[in-house]
Amino acid sequence: MKKIQYGVIGCGEHACRGHIIPANDLGFELVALHDPFPERMSHSAKCGGSNARRYASAVGVLGDPSVEAVIIASPDECHPEQLLSAVKAGKHVLVEKPLAIDAEGFKIVKSALRIAQRDGLVITSCHPRRFDPPYVWVKEDLGTHVNNLGKVVSVRLDFSYHAPSEGWKKSRSLLLDHFPHEIDYLHFLLGKAPFEAFRLNDDFSNYAVAGRRSDGVTFFFSGTRRLPDRIFPERISIRFDQGELSLDTKSGIATIERHGYPASRTRRYPTDYEKRFSLLMKNFAQSIRGKEKNYLSPEDLVVNTESAIALAEIGQYAYRGSR
Repeated sequence: MKKIQYGVIGCGEHACRGHIIPANDLGFELVALHDPFPERMSHSAKCGGSNARRYASAVGVLGDPSVEAVIIASPDECHPEQLLSAVKAGKHVLVEKPLAIDAEGFKIVKSALRIAQRDGLVITSCHPRRFDPPYVWVKEDLGTHVNNLGKVVSVRLDFSYHAPSEGWKKSRSLLLDHFPHEIDYLHFLLGKAPFEAFRLNDDFSNYAVAGRRSDGVTFFFSGTRRLPDRIFPERISIRFDQGELSLDTKSGIATIERHGYPASRTRRYPTDYEKRFSLLMKNFAQSIRGKEKNYLSPEDLVVNTESAIALAEIGQYAYRGSR
């Protein structure tokens, strides 16, 4: 099978661990790189086992005729213009979230999505929870819990990460960075439905959003970046009519309680970073080859981006359904 030749714009550690290393075993070939720091390009080339060409600008990567697909892992504010330039150059794109950080950038993203749809190009992003064993188990087992405990009443997602180690992250909205993950997983778990959401808090180290879907399910998303260590505990809590499921994704331990009865604990599947990024990159490859459907629809990309921007800028957002 012919390898997919690809380039990377933005050669930070996440690009290496989350995309380049998994791509090595999935029929990709790294051929082009851009980053302002030469040492980062060298590190990315090493991750990809490649003598990839190194360009002084993103324009060089996008103008390289051998590049079929591009991974955009540059700073957030660069994503819209680079995404638009990539699809205009006829490239398939995996662009890190958030796709845009303001209303003007979102307009550019929508233009890129229209061009990609017209030209048959794949645009995807990075929501690895859809492939992560504990998150997948909750979705696959949800019907069993509904049968035992009744309908879903509310969903809570929470994370606690290490304090930012880089200064620029202290001027970044944690909501813009993370809410797209939470709302994407809620739709993966329950399916899309009209919803309203309201910002409760947002700064670089703490965010909280509450909302309600048209089917009556409420949700609460929260997270902090205040731990002294580089650990990533996350928790899923689902309240049913007659009980609750709580899962610590780091340990894989689930607690299942039927109200009025003793809770039971069971070990399921802890987070598997290698697996989730490998499966995400596999979907990107297979989507380009026409063998699988892109796991993110254009509507997913729009809602995930638009909702985060609205919540960060004006504090509320309403999704009325597919457009």
